[in-house]
Amino acid sequence: ALRSVMNDVDRSRADRARLALARSLLTKGSYEEAWELADEVLQFGDQDCIAEAAYVMGTGLSIGPGSLAEAMQILRRGLSNALERQNDEMAAAITFEIGSISAQQGDLEAAILAYKESLEYAENTGPNSSMWRALAYNNLAYHSLLLERIADARKYAAQGIEFSEKNGLLSLMPFLLSTNGEILLHFGDLDGSENSFSKGLELAKQLSIPERIAGLTANLGLIALEKGDVRTAILRLSTAMARADALGTNHLAAQIRIWLAPHIPDPERQKLLSEARELAEAGGRAGLLRQIEAIQAS
Repeated sequence: ALRSVMNDVDRSRADRARLALARSLLTKGSYEEAWELADEVLQFGDQDCIAEAAYVMGTGLSIGPGSLAEAMQILRRGLSNALERQNDEMAAAITFEIGSISAQQGDLEAAILAYKESLEYAENTGPNSSMWRALAYNNLAYHSLLLERIADARKYAAQGIEFSEKNGLLSLMPFLLSTNGEILLHFGDLDGSENSFSKGLELAKQLSIPERIAGLTANLGLIALEKGDVRTAILRLSTAMARADALGTNHLAAQIRIWLAPHIPDPERQKLLSEARELAEAGGRAGLLRQIEAIQAS
């Protein structure tokens, strides 16, 4: 019996070490390596580690070259495990990622509901879930903007920035500054938007956040388009696209192609749209597919 207990303890420690490494690999864009580690825990690991393993694998599938439907299925399993064990911190993380997948699938209302759930779980947990609280504010702001609920977008963005500054969450500021820039851009404040994107990019570089470096570089490309500087816009968007491709962030890589395509001539335009469609179809990203159809229809 003692040997069995010791084996369980050793397995739990090994699983937690695998998941710590998998989380680190996710931030570096090494999605397949992260999946393999998380999948091993999902299949054979300690039940107390299942929720975190599902989160890591679901997130990797969502950001990288994976199936959104598969990611959602894995995350639902992880959420059930987290709720059974009354682990609100993991519930906050998982419902946040469920919101991200819903948004990529084009269901913004479902995304908003999931982000609100994530915020509630994070508030219940306290300081341990500060990151998820700030990210929930950020994504509620961004997706409220997409739904043209401007008052909500501004409210959540302000709450997210204030909360992050108060709690020293510097690593999340590139995401919040990106969203703030999007809101300012919606109001036609090009200088304010550019300033917000530039600050976010500078921070992302200082903190080595590759996905945000790519995303904010693309954002600055959109600013250049608004200012009529097509040459600079194409350069920034092309640079961002190369970064997204290298990272394997398929949603961002497809989105940048969609932004870039209307501003370059055929046959390169059609090539980019074809690549974007392939990336979107592979993951079931309905929102991107609608954007591609709109461009081709016009």
